[in-house]
Amino acid sequence: MKFLYYRIVLALFIIFTFTSCSKKDTKNDIIKFYTVKKGDIESVIKVTGTIVPKTGAEIKVGSRVSGKVEKLFVKVGDYVKQDDMIAIIEHDDLDFKVKKLKSTELYLQNELNSVKNEYPIKINAKKSYIESLEVKRDFLTKEYNRNKELFESDMISLQSLENIDKELQYLIKTLEYEKSNLLTLQKEFEDKILSYKFKIQEAHNDARVAEINYKFAFIKAPISGIISTVSTQEGETVAASLSSPVFVNIIDLEKLQVSAYIDETDIGKVKVGQNIKFITESFSDTIFNGKVVSVYPKAEITNNVVTYKIEATIDNFDKSKIKPDMTVYMDVIIETKNSVLLVPLKSVKLINGQNFVFLKKGSEKFEKRAVQLGVVNNGMVEILNGIKDGDEIVMEGFKSVSGI
Repeated sequence: MKFLYYRIVLALFIIFTFTSCSKKDTKNDIIKFYTVKKGDIESVIKVTGTIVPKTGAEIKVGSRVSGKVEKLFVKVGDYVKQDDMIAIIEHDDLDFKVKKLKSTELYLQNELNSVKNEYPIKINAKKSYIESLEVKRDFLTKEYNRNKELFESDMISLQSLENIDKELQYLIKTLEYEKSNLLTLQKEFEDKILSYKFKIQEAHNDARVAEINYKFAFIKAPISGIISTVSTQEGETVAASLSSPVFVNIIDLEKLQVSAYIDETDIGKVKVGQNIKFITESFSDTIFNGKVVSVYPKAEITNNVVTYKIEATIDNFDKSKIKPDMTVYMDVIIETKNSVLLVPLKSVKLINGQNFVFLKKGSEKFEKRAVQLGVVNNGMVEILNGIKDGDEIVMEGFKSVSGI
């Protein structure tokens, strides 16, 4: 019986204590105040974004020639500088083609030199021969004229005059023929020069192309960066004629930016040049800063949600903390207001659709004051009117103030 009695007493004591404490807490809810003061606040759009490479910061390095991969010099995670060797493709056939075309070019050059040496000699010889014929023609012309005078004076026969005339006419025709041959020879010389020059240029161009293809067998890094993937292994055969086989991906980790999508309701507020700040999941204690550099004009629609892509720089870049594809939590700073009245958002109460604060009016007196709100950010809110700098308002303990 005593044991049952004590249990009943203990139960009554617990109920009494709990009821008393509840009433005490309700009646004596601790009131905390906040002194209204001026400060700076930012109007921001909060979005989730991703770290992505800038245009040209990620390069797929492939092969423009076909063949077996003789040597691969890199692996994932390696840092390479621009022009460092990445791989070598078999190239004996390419080397042979270069040498063959260069040999052809040299042969044609020698042929051109021979033409340049031989034809001037032939042309000069022809000119000398023509000059000798012209001298002989002039002599026979004078001889014919002299004999014509003699014939007219009946001092020689007609036969003698005709013989000289025949010889002169034959010489004139021969001279015309040789002059024609000279023109043909000169034209032939010019044509051969042009022909050989064209063939030499063609062979030179073919050799140059072959040299370029030969150099393509030695694959080098187009940019400096980190090897992110290796797609082709040593000993594999690549066929560049079918597609461009990718050997490695290189990312320049110092050329990264932030990409994010803004809802259509907010995109009108976002402008190029606006400041941004963000944190990453891996380094939530570090704030990174940047600027909006592009706002895409075309929307992307996913599940009937319309968004617009923006890109922003990373000004205080730290390659030890910033890596591609990291998730970032970003604030796009639309506007910064300086020296405005600020109060904690929790000190504002919404009553019947109107915002109020409770202004301290003495040791135990309070006034419910309507206020108009402005920018809200990080738990603080701008007060446009209703209170002034230095006022004390209730921040916690509203039940003891208003009974709500």
